[in-house]
Amino acid sequence: MDSSQTKTKTKSPAKKATSNPISEDSDIKKIYEIATGFWASGALIAAIKLGIFTKLENNSSSSDSLARKLGLNKRWTEKLLTACAAMGMLEKSNSYFSNSPTASQYLVEYKPHYQGAFLLHLGSLWERFGTLSSTIETGTRNDSQTTERTDNESGRSWILSSHNVAMSGQAEALARVLDLSGYKHLCDVGGGPGTYAAVLCLRNPNLRATVLDDPEVIPYAQEIIEASGLKERVTVKPAQVPFHTYDEEYDVMLVSGVLHGFSEATCKKILRKIYKALSRDGMIAIQEMLLDDEEAKPLLPALFSLNMTMGETYSAAQIMSWLYDAGFVKAEVKEITDGPWMDHVIIARKL
Repeated sequence: MDSSQTKTKTKSPAKKATSNPISEDSDIKKIYEIATGFWASGALIAAIKLGIFTKLENNSSSSDSLARKLGLNKRWTEKLLTACAAMGMLEKSNSYFSNSPTASQYLVEYKPHYQGAFLLHLGSLWERFGTLSSTIETGTRNDSQTTERTDNESGRSWILSSHNVAMSGQAEALARVLDLSGYKHLCDVGGGPGTYAAVLCLRNPNLRATVLDDPEVIPYAQEIIEASGLKERVTVKPAQVPFHTYDEEYDVMLVSGVLHGFSEATCKKILRKIYKALSRDGMIAIQEMLLDDEEAKPLLPALFSLNMTMGETYSAAQIMSWLYDAGFVKAEVKEITDGPWMDHVIIARKL
């Protein structure tokens, strides 16, 4: 055999022990924190599923006692409670565990700001991210989440998770940024449970609203609207957003957390339809988590984009260009500084 054709197998330098110094600019702890991030979410979601925080509300308990009450294994209950305490979700004193203020506010099932449905929804995405390399190789996603809104239980879970996000403070944060004085009829496009429409109506007594979303969403939205005491001011109508033809004019259109679910072409189509449905001097408000203009950060929108099958997260510059193409003017971006999930709202006008 020609020596030029002989391949010499060498050991990878990465498998050698070495005393070479590590660059001060590198951060292995950061890599470990990222790689073990699912440990913390797994512990938190397990505690929610098992009713740990709800059981501990106003009732501090030892791990053994809590395990007996909930029918859990004592040893593993102790380990889970310790992890939750280390994450700041529980407090421990003299071998007794109790809820932290954060857990008491957001993780107790009967509290108004409960986030359990949303967090369990996030937990259900593990399969999607666990098979991410296959999706990137093939361009095809094949997991149970692709049909999550087609059955009653997962559909209800999805709607309640959207309600949770709005009630986390996101709806109130949006209401503080969005000046709706003088407006009379809001259309919440793809409004899901109608929580944003409800909160905006509560803060603007002269405002009424129409919530549009898929037919299977309507019963859950009606339930939430009725419980909010706004049945006379907020109506819910079935509509498939990309294909919907508006049968009345509105003077303000809210598009909250919708565009990231669609392709660029579909987003442009949606905005053109909204422009036609707006009355003269009307306003559109688009609430989203946005990438910066370089489309390289922040972290949450960049990761969230990997969750989207048909759509992705976009930058403010992209969305504003679509608005101008549709005919809108005076587009501006406002930061929602205290929004826990979506961080910006883009506003534009129809003259």
